[in-house]
Amino acid sequence: MRLTESLIERLSERLPKTLMGLAKLGAASLLLLFLASVRHHFFWGEPYESLLHVFEWSCLIASQACLCVCLMAGLRILDTSTLSEADKLRLVFKSGMLLALAALFVLPFLSEDIISYIGRGRILGVHGMNPYTTLASALQVEDPALVRDMKAWADHPLPYGPLLAILQAAIAIIADLFASLLSSKALLWLGIFLFKIPTILCFLLSGRILAWLAEELREGSGARVLLCYLWNPFLLLEVCVNGHNDIYLFLPLIAGLLAAQRGQHGRAMLWLFVSAQCKFTSILLCPLLLVLAWRKGKLETSMLATGIGIASFGLMYLLFWSEPGTLGFLSKQEGITGLSLQRLAVQAIGSEARLAIMWFGRIATLLVVGQAMLRLRTANDLPRLCMQVLVVLIVIGLPIASPWYAIWWAGLAILATQPYTTSLLLLSITIAPSYSIYLLNGRDLGDEHQLLQWSLAILVPILPLLYRALRVKANASAIGQETGNSQPH
Repeated sequence: MRLTESLIERLSERLPKTLMGLAKLGAASLLLLFLASVRHHFFWGEPYESLLHVFEWSCLIASQACLCVCLMAGLRILDTSTLSEADKLRLVFKSGMLLALAALFVLPFLSEDIISYIGRGRILGVHGMNPYTTLASALQVEDPALVRDMKAWADHPLPYGPLLAILQAAIAIIADLFASLLSSKALLWLGIFLFKIPTILCFLLSGRILAWLAEELREGSGARVLLCYLWNPFLLLEVCVNGHNDIYLFLPLIAGLLAAQRGQHGRAMLWLFVSAQCKFTSILLCPLLLVLAWRKGKLETSMLATGIGIASFGLMYLLFWSEPGTLGFLSKQEGITGLSLQRLAVQAIGSEARLAIMWFGRIATLLVVGQAMLRLRTANDLPRLCMQVLVVLIVIGLPIASPWYAIWWAGLAILATQPYTTSLLLLSITIAPSYSIYLLNGRDLGDEHQLLQWSLAILVPILPLLYRALRVKANASAIGQETGNSQPH
């Protein structure tokens, strides 16, 4: 951190002196990502292919480094500003909109997930078939672009919640209105652009809610938290450029935490079920909200909201999952190639231990949820404990752990460990190198790339969070022991 501060101090004389000036510099740096993304999709072949790989990787590194410097310099400007907190919030949000708008026009190029969103949206919205049972590769309707563009995802059913299925279908329907005017490839790019618009709007709205929650927890901290979130290079890359749908899990989750902080426990539980209807993993946090409601004497309200949430899943069951075999998507996802701690353990021990390792991860995650329930005392504890549960789930409990899953906990880390976290700084610095083998070796998704990406984008950033949690626990134990020793004998 001292090295970073020293570097920022030396660069400060050459950097813009205002937040909007820095935001414009950051937006300009996204032009490098645009160039990398254009090369990634349209320029291939010898004799310059190796040089083009290096060019693409260099653009990514340079752009992310520039955004990191802009973020740290922006924090320094914000700390010395004499503006009111309300004016700071407006200025930071405006600058974040500029960065997000620039990222909107960068083509997704480090992940093909967004292509699968459009493809599965066409299965439901255009062809009227169930994406939980109908595979793109087995579709008995002529839609060649669907299978060609989805590639490996064509053999897997939809793994996300029904609200995302409906959103994807709506976007596919809108894009298909232009089918007679566009080629299949152009239709795909239109769908990608249309999907990125609500994704970026969710990103901006989640940042604003995060700032409101920060103000509830600590007066005068909203602008700083908002800057750390909207200017974060990792989030700009994975949400606004690559369009990962994990932001749809995070937006209702943070809305629920804000409602809980304001004593609206029923509304908090409803928001959490909305999050779970987008991606199922957030359902793990429901017990924490129930415990908090019980401690505040609002358990009846929270239980009623839980009943409504369960009923909403029942409705989705009737719409999507009532046919035989529709719930098979929950187990089929384990067959997708991707690195995780579980997979590393299976490779070390042997495939015969896969089932035991999988259940160990699940049980360990549930034990962490139980521990969080015991430690939960006030709504102020919720962001930190939810973050810890999600981090453990990603590291231990999932058979696949992608770098963009950090979207689940990144905002909570900014909030719970204000004013900024070592984890988020590390994530901003390591995300670009984590793609190095992928880009320098022509999009090679081999084991070397998987291990590097998992280490840099998942393991390294969570180590400070683990250290902090252990240190807090050790300090609490020391205080308890000291208090016990001070009691009269």
